[in-house]
Amino acid sequence: MKKIVFALMLVALLGCCKAPSVAPLKVEGTRLTADGKPVAFRGISFGWHNIWPRFYNKAAVRQLHEDTGCMIFRAAIGADDHAVSDNPGIKSGYMDEKEFALDCLYAVVDGAIEAGCYVLLLSQRRNVGTPRFMVRRDEAGVEGCAPGGGA
Repeated sequence: MKKIVFALMLVALLGCCKAPSVAPLKVEGTRLTADGKPVAFRGISFGWHNIWPRFYNKAAVRQLHEDTGCMIFRAAIGADDHAVSDNPGIKSGYMDEKEFALDCLYAVVDGAIEAGCYVLLLSQRRNVGTPRFMVRRDEAGVEGCAPGGGA
């Protein structure tokens, strides 16, 4: 439940950056609501950013929204290099390739905002020893990393 609330808070915060064309989400009891009405979404997961980076761009968000009508996108930022051993030649995770990870993340977030869609942000790790992290962007566009958040 904490992960859902955290993700919804991120969506709400990102929606404040520009005039939202989507209703703010709220959990009421066991239901996800927008403007007090229960909602359900069709969405697409982009997978880990370092495995599928070619999809982490505004054009992909726009096209998928227009072609499929999906209203929510899942952007999963891999924290560790777990995927590298199974996928030779890909970039490492956030802990080693921060700039690349953030570029992928913000391309999807900006594309979703422009398309009037929601985006669910996740930090994922496979190695228990990898610290959890949370990415923040302030009004000046400065990124930061803090312990905690994500899973």
